[in-house]
Amino acid sequence: MKKIIFLSLILLVLAASGCLDRAATPAATSVPPVNVTGTPSPVSPGPTVETKPPATPAQPAPTTTAGPSPRTPAATRTPRPTPGKADIQVQNMDTETDFPQTITFSLKARSPVNITRIAIRYSTGRITVAPVISEAVVNFQPAGTADVRWVWDMRKGGIPVGAKIKYQWVLTDDKGGRLTTEMNELTYIDPRFTGKSSLSWGDVNIYWYDGSLRFGQTLMDAAQGALEKLTQNTGATLERPANIYIYSGTQDLQSSLVFPQEWTGGVAFTDYSIVVIGISPDNQSLAWGKRTVAHELAHLVTHQVTFNPYGVQLPTWLNEGLSQYAEGDIEQSTIDRLKKASRDGKLFSVRSLSGSFSANSDEALLSYAESESLVRYLIEKFGRDKMQQYLGLFKDGVEAEEGLMKVYGYNYDSLNTVWQSNLKTGFQVNNHYFLPVLSGIFLPVRLNMGKAW
Repeated sequence: MKKIIFLSLILLVLAASGCLDRAATPAATSVPPVNVTGTPSPVSPGPTVETKPPATPAQPAPTTTAGPSPRTPAATRTPRPTPGKADIQVQNMDTETDFPQTITFSLKARSPVNITRIAIRYSTGRITVAPVISEAVVNFQPAGTADVRWVWDMRKGGIPVGAKIKYQWVLTDDKGGRLTTEMNELTYIDPRFTGKSSLSWGDVNIYWYDGSLRFGQTLMDAAQGALEKLTQNTGATLERPANIYIYSGTQDLQSSLVFPQEWTGGVAFTDYSIVVIGISPDNQSLAWGKRTVAHELAHLVTHQVTFNPYGVQLPTWLNEGLSQYAEGDIEQSTIDRLKKASRDGKLFSVRSLSGSFSANSDEALLSYAESESLVRYLIEKFGRDKMQQYLGLFKDGVEAEEGLMKVYGYNYDSLNTVWQSNLKTGFQVNNHYFLPVLSGIFLPVRLNMGKAW
């Protein structure tokens, strides 16, 4: 009996020993988590958006820093290198601008081991919801020395004159070491403006190369007048500096654009807070130029005060109407168009003015005139605070017609009815009688004993 017990104890010990051996087997095939897409580690600090597509998971890029494949046998797997500062020396960095076609970025570097990957990361001063950093990987043969170039072709996605670019190079060697250069900055400038005239007043900067100081001052006065009018009557102000580049006429302006339209006389790059206009210094062009400066600058203001991450856009009548309003007094040609269209029953509806304007010049001009009339109606009848509240709703992602109902109590159709009615009959506000069609969109005439004088 004792022998049986003794033998049983021995068997239990052996069995326990076997279990311990199995538990102690090293996890040789375990692999730390990896990024299966093969994309580089996120740029630090701050969130970024990379334009380089990820490598195909089934064929990871040879220079990926994500680590070994989970399928690599333990016996042949090499340790993952710890990214760090490589023994790479940058000998030269340079840029060359061929305005308005290309910017060429160049780099020379050397290393005691092969440089296996070179990329350039860059961002522009564009207004975005979150910082955006684009990356372009340079195609070259891995070696101990590198002399590379990357060309930004503006025909495939360009930026306006005056845009600021921040960029840096990232180099990786075959031991996993990485060198990231300091951030550099350049301004994408047309050489015609280099060393020429400029004026700054508050958040507005104007640059020109043809014309006297008085010419520039006249345009600056127009810009400041537009800002003051918008602030006083809509509550809208610039939220970031505006840069205005004045070319010497339409031909010069169009030569600065990659794909210009033949009718282009001025462009507002609202995402960059930049305006470009062709204005000759002669008096005839200057009168048009003053209104155009005010108009395009107003587009920057309205974009900034309504910019939102929800993709909600201003209706065209409001966007263009505010810019027309910022130009100053209404022009006689605008009055004449409204009078004729109202008389003939050919006014466009508010709803139709919310989309793109017609390519037909006469219809487009009428659309601009009606947009200005609509904006003046809302401002003069309901006041500054209402317009400021309406514009503020766009920033919160409220759609245009919904916001109109919340602030003014109108949808597009009901606004169309009261607005077109007032175009024909006029309306009274604060003891002023407005005669939109007969004497101007909203020309106030003080009432005396029931008579206008």
